[in-house]
Amino acid sequence: MSNTNVTKIWKEVTQLLRSDGDSNVLRFYGCENDDHTVYLCMESWQWSLKDLVKGLWSLAEKALLEKVKVVDRLSPLVGFF
Repeated sequence: MSNTNVTKIWKEVTQLLRSDGDSNVLRFYGCENDDHTVYLCMESWQWSLKDLVKGLWSLAEKALLEKVKVVDRLSPLVGFF
């Protein structure tokens, strides 16, 4: 493993340790390494990437619909549309 990769991995581990306890970050439990690999032990992710994207899309749709409702309510007051 190159020194550059090792440095990047340890920077990531440092960030994981700093964010320990943040509810938006997966929990980091520890790591081990050999000559070629670094093994990270982390909290299991409960959703698939598809579920995450679907949820984010749903939130974005709701936010957009709320903005449209605001524009609809305000447009007669300010003479738009």
